[in-house]
Amino acid sequence: MSENKHKSLGRTDKQGQLLIIQRGALLEFLKNNTDRRIMLTAEVYEPGTTNGLRAYFYGVVLPICQKGLRRLGYSMNQRETEKILKRQSPIMIEETWDPETCQCKVQLRSLSDLSSDELRWYIEDLQRWAAEDLNIYIPDPNEEII
Repeated sequence: MSENKHKSLGRTDKQGQLLIIQRGALLEFLKNNTDRRIMLTAEVYEPGTTNGLRAYFYGVVLPICQKGLRRLGYSMNQRETEKILKRQSPIMIEETWDPETCQCKVQLRSLSDLSSDELRWYIEDLQRWAAEDLNIYIPDPNEEII
């Protein structure tokens, strides 16, 4: 069973042609959803902004890490992959002390809770982790990739 959502990033060139980043992932999604109705939406974003970084995370970082984990034998959907990724960065782990129970509660933060700086830190942590543990390269948000 294939997932029913896919986000891709791209940019337009000076002639207005669309260049899609991670084009193979989009083509694989379409191949896995043959003979189905598809809705496409295009949205302009500025790299480096919180929305731009979120789009970069879901369109580039998450699919690359998911592919790297699959190479190691882990078959997970995007939601499961995102949970694994959150545990790789201290910025995503929120600990609160409950004085009544004398216990520390650990909770994973949401991407929407992060500032632009925190999101950049999270992405840098994932780039390091992916290089060291998955042996894969995650490009920087402003890096040109075709």
